[in-house]
Amino acid sequence: MLEQGIVPHGFFGMDPLPGLAPYVAKTDPRTLFYICSICDPSVFDNLSGRNVLLWHPDGEGVEYPKDQWVIGGGTTAVTRAPYLALLQGFRDITLFGVESSFRRGEPYCYRYGTYECDIANERMLVEANGEGPFETEICLMKQVAQLHVLHQRFAGRLKFKCDGLLAAFMRAPVADSGLFEVVDDEVADAA
Repeated sequence: MLEQGIVPHGFFGMDPLPGLAPYVAKTDPRTLFYICSICDPSVFDNLSGRNVLLWHPDGEGVEYPKDQWVIGGGTTAVTRAPYLALLQGFRDITLFGVESSFRRGEPYCYRYGTYECDIANERMLVEANGEGPFETEICLMKQVAQLHVLHQRFAGRLKFKCDGLLAAFMRAPVADSGLFEVVDDEVADAA
């Protein structure tokens, strides 16, 4: 965004891997960074001297000091960010580009295979609502299901501007079973 002359008001980060650090290597002092306590220390190093608001992921059985920000939601930053928006008073929330699928052969956030946990989550081709196939992995399929639940809970206040797997899933009838169908689970080396 900065390269396009747009200064973001805020940046919301939760990824515990060092791959998040390059996203905050070049920043603007006017941006407020909402960074989760589980983020890699390199993220905090890159944000030294910047306006950082530390938050913690709400989790069953985990307690934080009373004066700390705790944000609920799903397993990813994109499934928790809408809750931060609600806490700040926003009532019309639109998420852009959360396809939850890869463009064939392209990385999602960072190059596939950078971390051992990436390889543990093999890429696969799936169809949703008869559309696709979409290249994805199990964590992103989980994100899609969680975003669908959030969409229902937010009762029209949460909207999406995206394509890919999430868009196909959101077009599916809610009562349908078998919204996901694995087409090919041997795509991991294609990227």
